[in-house]
Amino acid sequence: MPRKDRILLFIDDYMQEQGCAPTIREICANEEIKTTSLVYRHLLRLEKRGLIYRAYRYKSRSVRFTDEGKAYVKALRQAQGNEE
Repeated sequence: MPRKDRILLFIDDYMQEQGCAPTIREICANEEIKTTSLVYRHLLRLEKRGLIYRAYRYKSRSVRFTDEGKAYVKALRQAQGNEE
């Protein structure tokens, strides 16, 4: 599974469990990435694709899903269910 999909699923899981979005460092820890700049670039790409938006670009825990992003995550979950 591509990293962008794993990041989206992690954000969704985290938001459901904790009630807020994860920080960039928490995404780094989940993906075993050593540098926050790589996660930041992934978030920028996801934002440009219209899957997420960040209410406050330089604030922690500001990631939100767009309607398209919610539909994409739902499709990912369905695909995961079919693979198992």
